[in-house]
Amino acid sequence: MSHFAVMVVTKELPTQEILIETLMPWHEFECTGYNNKYVVDVDETKEAMKAYKHYEGGSEYKTFLDFVEHFYGKKPVAYGKKPDTEGEHKYGYYLLNKKGEVTKVIDRTNPNRKWDWFQVGGRYSGRLRSKAKAAVGGGPFHDRPQGSDQCQIKDLDMEAMRKASVERYKGWLNETIKEDRWIDTIRCKVSKETLLEIWAAYVPHAGEKHRLFDEYLKSADRSASKGWFDAYLLANYPEEPVTPAFIRAYKAGLVNSIVSGWDDIVDDKDPTSADPFAWIEKNVKAISALAVVADGQWYGKGDMGWFGMMSNKDADWETKFEELFKNLNPEHYISIVDCHI
Repeated sequence: MSHFAVMVVTKELPTQEILIETLMPWHEFECTGYNNKYVVDVDETKEAMKAYKHYEGGSEYKTFLDFVEHFYGKKPVAYGKKPDTEGEHKYGYYLLNKKGEVTKVIDRTNPNRKWDWFQVGGRYSGRLRSKAKAAVGGGPFHDRPQGSDQCQIKDLDMEAMRKASVERYKGWLNETIKEDRWIDTIRCKVSKETLLEIWAAYVPHAGEKHRLFDEYLKSADRSASKGWFDAYLLANYPEEPVTPAFIRAYKAGLVNSIVSGWDDIVDDKDPTSADPFAWIEKNVKAISALAVVADGQWYGKGDMGWFGMMSNKDADWETKFEELFKNLNPEHYISIVDCHI
């Protein structure tokens, strides 16, 4: 399961009703239950028959009907009858002929699904700053002392937002340095020196790290004593022995925790600075999101899956995001929405 930030643009004041309507084309029907025009019938008969071939002749499923009935968990539609898509056939069904044989297996879904639930702000709460002083707590823009989640575009304080973004990322790194983890009976804390060592080992080769990690996931022996990160370090830094502090951090899970967070910052690029704090100061933007919804279209960096894994990444997303944002109507509103899938 994954959370990701979506910037939703609306002409109207972004009430909850307006946001639901705006995001509706991309809802995951199986979770939301919204049985609307975005839900379609998908014929799964060929796939079902192919899957059945693996069981055919076995003791569990004697016929295709047995297989569909138990494996898919859908209700049948008798010959000559229509499916009740508001009732027992809401999420799918299978059609029977006069002999009681399965002629078609139907799944009802939204093929354009992007989210299964969302909330304004959520994990990304307070990312916006407004030059207009909306009422704290009771205002229409969910304004709060540390920032807001919704704002009219013309009122955005971009300078304050960039400063807040820089401080947020720096604060996250400082919290990492302070964090304690236990390894057996030894407490592990990452010093700033170790943090810089991890940055130097990881960030200049972020894209290569992703490639090696993909290979590791596909490999047969994932239980080997040398994990993907150990192998990566040995392959790229054989002349630079990993320090004991780094090893302790790795064993405590802090290395993977740290570099996972850096993925959002460096975005597979090769930073020019050996210091993460200096790099953040130079490169972090005032506003960012993994997707933008505007004018009835969903624009995204890629397709978000479970556990933060994204496929079909757009290497030019940062440039496209900036172009989209620059061309927004200043009279419109933006909402930072925490989407889940």
